[in-house]
Amino acid sequence: MKFNRFDYWVWENFFSKEEIYKINRFIETNLDQDEPPRFAARNKKGVSRKFLTTKQIQWNKIRPLLWKLEDAVHLINQEHFEFHLHPFPSKFMCNYNIYSSKTKDHYGWHYDQCTAIDMDMKFTVLINLSEKHYQGGKFEIFNAITHTVESYNKPGDVLMFKSFLNHRVKKVTKGERKTLAIFTFGPRWK
Repeated sequence: MKFNRFDYWVWENFFSKEEIYKINRFIETNLDQDEPPRFAARNKKGVSRKFLTTKQIQWNKIRPLLWKLEDAVHLINQEHFEFHLHPFPSKFMCNYNIYSSKTKDHYGWHYDQCTAIDMDMKFTVLINLSEKHYQGGKFEIFNAITHTVESYNKPGDVLMFKSFLNHRVKKVTKGERKTLAIFTFGPRWK
């Protein structure tokens, strides 16, 4: 486990190759929808910063394969971050992100947020579900300086970071990078 007290937590090798294979096959056969384009981050001119394929699956469908991650997120939050978190909402969508080198997929600088007036998005949790080696696709986070999260680049690694921090995924230059993004919520300003 790697921890940056102010920004994120990384679990290296949280999921095995067998678990990754099982998770990918389950997601691919149980997807709910393509991510609506309006959910992609945009610049001030309204142009999307997201250049990749994103499909969605409800948390309640995938939870039986990821329950140990939900427990880990709540434990690490309690021990290190102390945000007020709701249980993972069963009907909320998780984003299955596929970055292809064929189209130099990437996601520009952005932060994740919730538009509801009664809650805030607290953490973004990313599972590296890539089954084959890829190049590029480095994850960077910005908090006064740009920091590359080097310990989150292998299949099975999990990264949890404060959603309100600017972050990006650089271009994938070889192969295919797959991730599952899970968003956590809690009461506003707590």
